[in-house]
Amino acid sequence: GGQTEVFVGLEWGHGRNYSESLAARVDEAVQRILSEQFERAERVIGADMAALDRVAEMLIRYERVSGEEFAAVYGGEDADAVIARREQEEAKKAEKEQPEKEQPAAEDAAAQEAAQEPSDGPAAKDAPAPVAVDAGDEDAVVALMSLGFTRAESTRAISKARAGGASTIEDVIREAIKGM
Repeated sequence: GGQTEVFVGLEWGHGRNYSESLAARVDEAVQRILSEQFERAERVIGADMAALDRVAEMLIRYERVSGEEFAAVYGGEDADAVIARREQEEAKKAEKEQPEKEQPAAEDAAAQEAAQEPSDGPAAKDAPAPVAVDAGDEDAVVALMSLGFTRAESTRAISKARAGGASTIEDVIREAIKGM
């Protein structure tokens, strides 16, 4: 081996096709670029340290922030005001979703009323009356509703599947889909 080889085969396939002076010039250029970019990074970070401190404080206090919230606080807005605005938006969104959650309860009540009323016609004889589902079947109701069933249709399908011997939620859903 050569004078600089420490391990056998270190330079296999890696021939050096440049001189020591070229290697030294490359090393100097790399060192200069790294030094310049390090100084640039220090200038950029130090230029608006107050903004970075605001963002860091917000992250320590709230842990989770969106890109918009980050930009707002970095731009000078008060972190508490930004987070309060987010909480107000979340509260409005929850209020809008509340009536949607109450709607299935109304459909369930309508299904129970329909089950108590006498019905006429051949279709009414074929389909079991909608019934209130127990807590164990609520997941099946949600799954069927995500497939396009109404709550009343879901409860009828579950009732029919249970009467047919379905014992698991998977069986109930499978039977309901077959009956579509």
